[in-house]
Amino acid sequence: MRDRWRVGHEFPEGFELLLDRLLGKERRQFVELIGADLPVTFRFNPLKHSLEYQVSLLEQQGFSFHALSAPQDAWQVDKAPYSIGKTFSHFTGHLYVQDLSSMLPPLALEPKAGELVLDMCASPGSKATQIAALMANRGMLLANDSSRRRARNLISNLRRLGVLNTAVSSCPGEQLGNLYFEQFDRVLLDPPCSALGTLHKSPSVLGWWTPARSHKLAAIQKGLLQAGLKALKPGGVLVYSTCTITPEENEEVIQFALDHFPVELEPIQIKGLGIRSGLTEYARSRYDSTLEQCVRLYPVDNPSEGFFLARLRKQVSFGQKRPSTIPVEDLDLRVESDSELFRAAVQVLDYYGIESGQLTDVSLLNGGHVVLLGSLELAHFPLTRHVITAGLPFARTNGPLGLTTEGVQLCGHRASCNYVELDSVETLGSFLNRQDLEVHRPDSHQVVVLHQKMGIGHGLISQNRLASRFPRSGIHFDFSPLH
Repeated sequence: MRDRWRVGHEFPEGFELLLDRLLGKERRQFVELIGADLPVTFRFNPLKHSLEYQVSLLEQQGFSFHALSAPQDAWQVDKAPYSIGKTFSHFTGHLYVQDLSSMLPPLALEPKAGELVLDMCASPGSKATQIAALMANRGMLLANDSSRRRARNLISNLRRLGVLNTAVSSCPGEQLGNLYFEQFDRVLLDPPCSALGTLHKSPSVLGWWTPARSHKLAAIQKGLLQAGLKALKPGGVLVYSTCTITPEENEEVIQFALDHFPVELEPIQIKGLGIRSGLTEYARSRYDSTLEQCVRLYPVDNPSEGFFLARLRKQVSFGQKRPSTIPVEDLDLRVESDSELFRAAVQVLDYYGIESGQLTDVSLLNGGHVVLLGSLELAHFPLTRHVITAGLPFARTNGPLGLTTEGVQLCGHRASCNYVELDSVETLGSFLNRQDLEVHRPDSHQVVVLHQKMGIGHGLISQNRLASRFPRSGIHFDFSPLH
């Protein structure tokens, strides 16, 4: 695919002119990177376990890697015996594979524990999971995607990474301003865009991109930005980001916000990466001088995607909320401690000898599961019926009571009875690959399975055999002992 666009094939009309205006003599270097492989980068997940454990675990799977100086918490793969996406570390959410530029919007947003945060276009969850980690699973994050299909992928990634403080909704982003008028401390808007910053991995974008397509997308982006600013509290921060390089979808969208709403641009502090200021003019267009505080990233400056970021501060309220034509019904997530559900959750924890202090806030969503919400902010936030799910499925109540795999990985290390500790990476590999293990316990009962005091999954002991109940992945997990 790379050679198709480098040799003997014309670029779409307007693309070369765009590159000339943006990059001048560096245009050739940009073209050479179309279809080129970039280094594989990722971040470890502080919600799962200590950094030391996660580093050791990935090394035991034969990978070598190093920490990058920027952005914070970013790592790069040096040697990979196979795709990092097929590792146990990835499957269980100890890491998230993510481009360096994609890590910047949550860092520019600077979410804090205890705050109320909105991610308007959240799927597949790279930035939502990063925001939850920066919030230390406290406060509340509403992760929205207009597509139910994409929202399912988002939910899967949130659960995989052990995110507690997040609700997932599916509604058109343009409605969020009316549904949650001035409710959020911070808003991230990473809207659909023309993706011209991703040509290293997706040169097929050039098969459909036109300047007219960018103009159509810009109209959608402006509507989403208006909704995001309406959902933002006075004094709150909105970060706008795209993985494209066109001024129509970047500077012109921000200029629209400056022209129509009481907002101001703020500088974005990025150290250690090659960044360029936002444009103040392009072709015949002139923009406010403060757009220099926006950030542009190009693959010619960094081994990463092309990206654009802007940080806006809302100065004053937009006034009274207008009556909404959208039917709204608040979703109450709170469950009383004397309820049958709460007692079932306590019963599950008692079986494993786990203290029940985790059950401060629980809820029953999607039937048959105890769901941990993680924070009072999420339990009491006036969510609407657009919400698909919230929190983390923690225990099963339909059928035999027991912890879910997510529940084991969250608190299995606190078990004082009915657990099995795997004493080597070889036995860990066997368990992950759903192979029975020999144990010296003749009685039959459920157990949580630990490795180096970390919850892995659950199994069933019967007649001195441990049957693995680790979720089927379609992957053969491989471990190489440390030397």
